[in-house]
Amino acid sequence: GIVEYALNQPGMSTAPVLYALKAELLSEDRDYKTAALYMDKAKQLWPQWIKPVFELGRYDAKMDDSSEAAQMFKDVLQANPKHKRAQIEYGSLLFRDFKRSDEAEKVLLTALSTSSRVPRLDEAAAKFYLALIYAEKRDMSSARKYAQAAYQMKPGDAQTKDLLVKLGGDPEAVGKSAKNSELVFL
Repeated sequence: GIVEYALNQPGMSTAPVLYALKAELLSEDRDYKTAALYMDKAKQLWPQWIKPVFELGRYDAKMDDSSEAAQMFKDVLQANPKHKRAQIEYGSLLFRDFKRSDEAEKVLLTALSTSSRVPRLDEAAAKFYLALIYAEKRDMSSARKYAQAAYQMKPGDAQTKDLLVKLGGDPEAVGKSAKNSELVFL
């Protein structure tokens, strides 16, 4: 309500941060189409700000518009080649939607090699997709290593656990720290 009120004030109606905040609130409700409209407005008001472009890519990916999402992530990476979250999202998209394993592998490995910090769930996703890529290439030891790492970071994810078991890994071997993480995650 406060964001809506602020957006209706004459002096605040051109604040890109408010539009971005409104978009994030809408995306939490899974209204990606409306969220994209607000985020696009933030992008128009502040063209140099990378966050709206990145978020538009995420919304497009969630609405199954893979080509538009890929373009948004490319735009982010063109503006900032070391944007780790964009690298992860782009690499995941390349593998999942475009079936371009080699290119996805390069992008994801580059993302994991950078020192910048991202949310654990994003890093876990990168490791999960790398595990899938290596499993597809029949490199089971690398696949198991990345699946184990992804499971350690996101122990509540059933997909990651299933992949780890399929690859011959033992989810119980992750240890007590993973159990604690799982409880926090749940």
